[in-house]
Amino acid sequence: MTMESLPPPDSHELSKVMGLLREYAEKLRLLCEDRIKFKHRQVLIIVLGTLSGVMTILTVTLIMNSTRGESDAKDAIPLMALLAGLVVIPPIFVLIRDRTKPYAVHQVAATVERMIRMASQYGEHAMQSVGDRFEFDIRLAEAEASLRLYEEVFREPKRQLN
Repeated sequence: MTMESLPPPDSHELSKVMGLLREYAEKLRLLCEDRIKFKHRQVLIIVLGTLSGVMTILTVTLIMNSTRGESDAKDAIPLMALLAGLVVIPPIFVLIRDRTKPYAVHQVAATVERMIRMASQYGEHAMQSVGDRFEFDIRLAEAEASLRLYEEVFREPKRQLN
């Protein structure tokens, strides 16, 4: 059944379509924002982990140089290795963790994309007043913006062949 064969929608149907469009666009936007926050935390943890590892190595080096020939320096090596491990291991777990359920995000994005197409067709036949048309255009623009954000955040960059 095509859109041309459907009877003109009433305002209840129109508000239902706009509500669904708003709901799914908002859900997609929130999932994208969560992913952006995760990427920012990831970078911060890498930087802090690297700085902590470097500081630990410098500390071990200074202790080794200041206590040459003493048995305390050799006793401190396992302790410093443990400290370095404790500093570096947590960032690794944070980097492995997360992965914002990509299937769910891709599914929501596909739903929003389909809803945008259907809503565009529906909107051509549904508008009875200027206010309805204005609200409908705003909802459609919000959904399209959410979809563009999804494309920026979740799509892998295409690799160029040399």
